[in-house]
Amino acid sequence: NGFMKNKGRLGVAISKDGVVIMDESHNAAGVNAAGELSNTAHALFRMINNSAMTTYVSATFAKRASSMPLYSKKTSIRESGIEDSDMILAFNEGGNALQEAVATELTKNGQLLRREKQLDFLSEYYYEEENSQIGQNQINKLDRVANLIGLVDSFASSVSNAFSKYKKRVKDMGLDDLAEQEDKVSNVKYAGSIGRLKWIIFNYFLIGLKVNQTADAAIKKLGNGRKTVIAIASTMESAFNNLTKTFRGRGSKDGYEVGDIIKNDFLLYIAYLLEYSTQFWIVKKVVSDNGDINYVRVKESFLNCENKHVAQVAGSFTTEYNRLLSRILESQSTGISISPIDMIQRIIIENGYSIAEITGRQKGLKFDGENTENGTITKRQKKDTTQVIADFNENKIDALIINQSGATGVSMHAIKSGQAQIVDKTPPSQLGDKKKVYARAMVITQLELDVNKAVQVLGRINRTGQVYPPEYTYVISASGTLGTTDVVRMTLGGAVTKPLQPAFHYFNKWGWFIDRERSKINKNALHQFK
Repeated sequence: NGFMKNKGRLGVAISKDGVVIMDESHNAAGVNAAGELSNTAHALFRMINNSAMTTYVSATFAKRASSMPLYSKKTSIRESGIEDSDMILAFNEGGNALQEAVATELTKNGQLLRREKQLDFLSEYYYEEENSQIGQNQINKLDRVANLIGLVDSFASSVSNAFSKYKKRVKDMGLDDLAEQEDKVSNVKYAGSIGRLKWIIFNYFLIGLKVNQTADAAIKKLGNGRKTVIAIASTMESAFNNLTKTFRGRGSKDGYEVGDIIKNDFLLYIAYLLEYSTQFWIVKKVVSDNGDINYVRVKESFLNCENKHVAQVAGSFTTEYNRLLSRILESQSTGISISPIDMIQRIIIENGYSIAEITGRQKGLKFDGENTENGTITKRQKKDTTQVIADFNENKIDALIINQSGATGVSMHAIKSGQAQIVDKTPPSQLGDKKKVYARAMVITQLELDVNKAVQVLGRINRTGQVYPPEYTYVISASGTLGTTDVVRMTLGGAVTKPLQPAFHYFNKWGWFIDRERSKINKNALHQFK
């Protein structure tokens, strides 16, 4: 757009014989496989070429092969004489291994500064044993939830397949040719595929599964005199906001409001997943006040949609939907909260410590005494991030819960701040003296799948000027899902060059078995890396 063009021109103009610093350079816009530059890349290339010196700043060398030509302009990579398009093809073919090899050579030549290893200090793995009572409890919960999600997955596939066959029949009969726009079956598309949402919901489950583990790990660190930061990747608020009281489709307008009491059970998220699977894209005719006719594309559930084609599907699956919804909601409680953050904070406060939160959450759950089966939806009083960090660093708060979006750029490392000015020769072993500086610990209950975000989070308590090194504890459930392999790949192996994308399917009878065996192997690998 025009703004980007003007900003690009400004950058090109002021970079002449100057210094260009490319912060987070792994995110720089590159070129496609055909060697075509994006608009942003055009400006960046000219700025780099104009400059007397370019500095690339990144904890990760390169995220995409298409970024490599940007690095080549001011490094020894250019001596290869390879064209940009050929370079991209070469790095695509060579993958992470080639990018890491080149990064290592650039580091040896003094053209790249990077952290060779992310964690050269204390790292612990809080692994719940499979045969322990808690471990068996976690595995049983995993099995029950995976089974229910598997049923929803099968239901969604059945709806999708049935509509595809119906749609083909209508087209083959030529019934679409004379139909109005809103009645054409070609304008109706199934929108209830749960593939991505299923993965998100299951990740939410894994956070909830580790509530007690996470709180226990944090309390142990606090008891040993460590100011503790609990790191999660997701607050789960997007799914929380989509929960409804009856699960009768998105148009039913029966969502929860602040002040409502809600059942505190993960079964609601599985019901939401089922409700999501009923959605279709349809076209509706809209007539304005002056008689103009427009057609708009909207998403509606077959539970309350009047489109005749969607109704054909609804007739076949509404009964099955109601049966499956009842089975989900009437199932044995999962024992997993719909708001793990609030549960973690509750446990830590009950143990005598203070805790604050730096996330983007707008709502939370408040519990009545010991009863956590239900909660009241509350509006969170968002505090100024700068003040929360200052309170933490000045010993007014013992612990924090953070995610990447809420804590980017903030510093929570062990440093003199406010009333905290006394630095002992060794880290204090007990909190209490407000005038002392305490070592920091991070309890990671959920890793970011994007390694660049993960590195950002880890760096919150590991920064220049710290008086004590930080400690990290990775919380891994007895199921081991999505934990051990990622720790080995990202944390102990240094910053890799692409987002972590686990590719295991849990929602069938073999998924748990495969991951269980994988988990045992990787658990042993963790101790070798220690």
